[in-house]
Amino acid sequence: QRAWAHDAMPPYVELPTAFVHTCCHSADLPLALRQLQRHMRMGCSPHVAVLHSKECGTLLSATRSLVAQLVAPSAPARISSGCAYDFGVLAGWHADLCAGRVAARSRPWGASGAQSDGVGVKAPSKPERTPLVVIIEDAEHFAADVLNDLIYSCASVRSHDGAPLPLCLVFAL
Repeated sequence: QRAWAHDAMPPYVELPTAFVHTCCHSADLPLALRQLQRHMRMGCSPHVAVLHSKECGTLLSATRSLVAQLVAPSAPARISSGCAYDFGVLAGWHADLCAGRVAARSRPWGASGAQSDGVGVKAPSKPERTPLVVIIEDAEHFAADVLNDLIYSCASVRSHDGAPLPLCLVFAL
């Protein structure tokens, strides 16, 4: 987050990552994952994509799913069906989001797009500092090469100004 808040480039590529181990019964896992998604959308970012190993057999399909989930809900009428949905599209969408040319998804607790600053006062959210969260629900079932290439691609993608995109990966095990 600090690297994204300043114009300085970090000396090496960083990608915020979290691992979530629920220790719950398999019957409770869908509920735990829905709660995780809700928490991420309410407490972290309105921009959340969820990847499943069954739908992401190749890097191309994983990238398409990630980009489509982040980009398409905010501007479905503007995206043609033949869109490539690659990281270049995501970088362009994020640039438009930061410039105010794309309407951000409203946060669940209000239409103002504001978030709490911890003392009950609503502070406006800044699109350039709002992470793009990618939840990988069943990380252990992904093909190792697909997951490795996806992580590398996420860490390497740059915005229009050369800064890294604020992508944050969450691995649910």
